[in-house]
Amino acid sequence: MGNKKILIGMLLFVSILCYGLLPQETLSDRVKIGVGDDMSGFVLDYMLRDESLKLSDHLEAYFIKDC
Repeated sequence: MGNKKILIGMLLFVSILCYGLLPQETLSDRVKIGVGDDMSGFVLDYMLRDESLKLSDHLEAYFIKDC
C-alpha cells in the first residue's frame, strides 16, 4: 500500500514537472502552412516576403525538415 502511494506521488510530480517544462502553444490569427524545405518552401517564403502580395498578414510558413 505504501509503495503505491509513493509511485503515484512520483508520477504526479514528474507529470507536473514535464508540463511546466514543455513549450506552451501560442495562437495567432494567421494561417500556418507546412511546406518542405525544398523549392516549394523557397517559393512560399518569397511570396510571403513580397510586400505587394500582402500575404504575410494572413499566412505563416512552417518549414518541415524532411530531408
